[in-house]
Amino acid sequence: MRNCCLFLFLFAASGFGQSFVRKTVCASGCDYPANANGLNLALTDAVGSQRTSCVPYIIEIDPSRAIDLNGASLILPAKTCAQYIRIRSRQLSLLPADGTRLDPSVHGQYMARLQSTTTNPGPPMVTIATSAKTRYWAFEGIDFYGNGSSAGGNAYIGLLFFGETGAVFPASVDRSLRPDHLEVKHCWLHGVPGARNVANGIGVAGNSVQIADSVVEDVAVDGGEAHAVVITYTDGPVQLANNLLDSATENTLVGGSFVPAGMLPSFLRFEGNKYSKKAYYKFTQSAVNPDWPCRQGNIHRNTVTNHDWTCGAISGVWDDSGGLSTFGPDLVKNVWEVKMGRGIRVVGNDFSGIWLPSAQNGEIFVMNLTTQNTTSNPAWVQPNTIAAQPWTTVTDAYVGANSIHDGIAFMTLGYPSNGGYVCALRPDTYPWCYTNAHNNILFYDNLAYNMSDQRDFDMGAVGGGDGAAAAGWFAAFNAGDFNLDFRHNTFLLSTTTPSSGQLSRMLAVGSLATGYNNFRDNIASIGHYGITGPYSGICAMLSSLAPGGTYDLSGNIITTDRPEWSGSSYPLAFGALPKPCATYNLFPVGTKSAASGAAIVDNTFHNRSGFHNTASDGRDSGADVDHVNWATAGAVTGVSNPALEYKLRGALTSASGAQRAATVYFTAPDLSACTWELSSDANAYTSSVPVQPQTRNGRDGTATWSGLSAATVYFARATCNGLRLEQGIDGRRFKFITAP
Repeated sequence: MRNCCLFLFLFAASGFGQSFVRKTVCASGCDYPANANGLNLALTDAVGSQRTSCVPYIIEIDPSRAIDLNGASLILPAKTCAQYIRIRSRQLSLLPADGTRLDPSVHGQYMARLQSTTTNPGPPMVTIATSAKTRYWAFEGIDFYGNGSSAGGNAYIGLLFFGETGAVFPASVDRSLRPDHLEVKHCWLHGVPGARNVANGIGVAGNSVQIADSVVEDVAVDGGEAHAVVITYTDGPVQLANNLLDSATENTLVGGSFVPAGMLPSFLRFEGNKYSKKAYYKFTQSAVNPDWPCRQGNIHRNTVTNHDWTCGAISGVWDDSGGLSTFGPDLVKNVWEVKMGRGIRVVGNDFSGIWLPSAQNGEIFVMNLTTQNTTSNPAWVQPNTIAAQPWTTVTDAYVGANSIHDGIAFMTLGYPSNGGYVCALRPDTYPWCYTNAHNNILFYDNLAYNMSDQRDFDMGAVGGGDGAAAAGWFAAFNAGDFNLDFRHNTFLLSTTTPSSGQLSRMLAVGSLATGYNNFRDNIASIGHYGITGPYSGICAMLSSLAPGGTYDLSGNIITTDRPEWSGSSYPLAFGALPKPCATYNLFPVGTKSAASGAAIVDNTFHNRSGFHNTASDGRDSGADVDHVNWATAGAVTGVSNPALEYKLRGALTSASGAQRAATVYFTAPDLSACTWELSSDANAYTSSVPVQPQTRNGRDGTATWSGLSAATVYFARATCNGLRLEQGIDGRRFKFITAP
């Protein structure tokens, strides 16, 4: 008997007899036929049903027959009911459990496919009603397939758009019309490999959005930008968790569109995702056959013979296809970018795949403070001359415990690129400027390795040499930025080939930074120019730093990638600072080189054995590799990683007479018992105060201490099932202050 009728079930968890509705879509014998009209009618009926009885509603689609939209958009109608309409595969039970990522090669047969066969792709495949409020939609086990041909360079603007992305005014910026509550779980959003026919996988311009356990790939456009997920207008929260995110341009892009005062993308979480780019996005052209190192899948076109060469299964070996393939140029940019936003958390992700030549410098992370100018915005933006918005900022951002590899540069806090200015630079001439710039930015415990691999900058193909790698750096701070904290990161260069591992500079610092700016306890190569301010080399480092800022550059371990620097009087890993320099006494007290014996530079040389516990905070310098491996364990494979659920949630302090106590609330990674340490010593946890007691309710629990000293800073950490996370989710040791 087919499941073709209306079923009413009781929610066991509700206790109030709340019901839900389930309808089916298939080739025959179901509530609706498996075609565009049938699915549209199913949505209309679902919304109508919720108007009279606001209960959960499920639409199940049979995977055995694809639903073809034939170039039209599937519209999610307006609705106000605060219960989900779930559009899902009828074989959802054969897909992985929540927390485990979809594998299309294994699970694709169980997914319900939405496609749009057309020779003129353009509108989004699935989007919301224009200028109308809608909310509570979920997609589970859906294959969004952009299969339309890219005739004349046309492409789908997106496969799933939740909210207005800026083209319709006032709907795009009217909070009362902004959609809310979208779930995308175990979905596959993709174009045709090599077709370059999808501009965006998912567009988010709504609140309370979760995208989890899904795959977005083969997102590229001929001559234009393409993003796996683009986030514009949202007050948050938005969570991307345990997804594979692949696209030619920025894999995820946040902000940039014109916004009214006070509106910024807010409360964004990127947790446990795998970021990568398909090898064929690297498409180069020249008048010669390729003979340089490459990665499997790279494409090079000989423009004289009109032959496309493909890097074969053995990396570095090129195969002549004998003619032209369907591949072509893609607009490749960085991997993760935010142009404006606040409350940003990037934890436990695996990032890879950025190269030169590209449309930008080949960074993994970019915080490029920008409001796009009117050429990139709809005509309603007035006055037309506004480029910089004073309220635009990137603030309260934490990037920690991520694995970064096979790229060129680590990160950039970028200058405005659209003619706008940071106010500190030109306050008298340019009244429209960015007042706050980047501020309160934390980069902690990130591990970057195999960076600046020769296979990623084609030294023989495109001019190469040092110039090809010179765009790379470890970190670049903007002029006008303030309160930056960059510590315990490790940046290791590639040794794949003798020409790999070249770097322009370790750190670039703007000239007008204010507030505190920490670059502490990192391990990095010094690069060609070391630490630089504007137009200066390592010899002028200190004089070029912004006088308005307070800097702490202690505890770093510095290596060099330049063997020709050896023999000077300043030893590094296997060399020295470049000559000429009037003095080598340029580093703050406590900065360590990576020379044999680990010399400390404090105007004299003396040896110090080993690096253990030599960072400025008592830890080892560089990233805590165990911590990174623990946090990123599921990012590559997609398996469930309870480590990302470990949270020290808050502390409640109390006072009773002279007695001081504190209770820490936490979520453990599993049900195993936790042991606790509490100390006023942030580093060594000497004379630890015993916990008394701790309670558990599943993975959630509390740990309580009494008899604490008044007006004292305490630091707490726990070890659960052998895993120690002495840092909160924002990367800092969990600390609190007792009452005076």
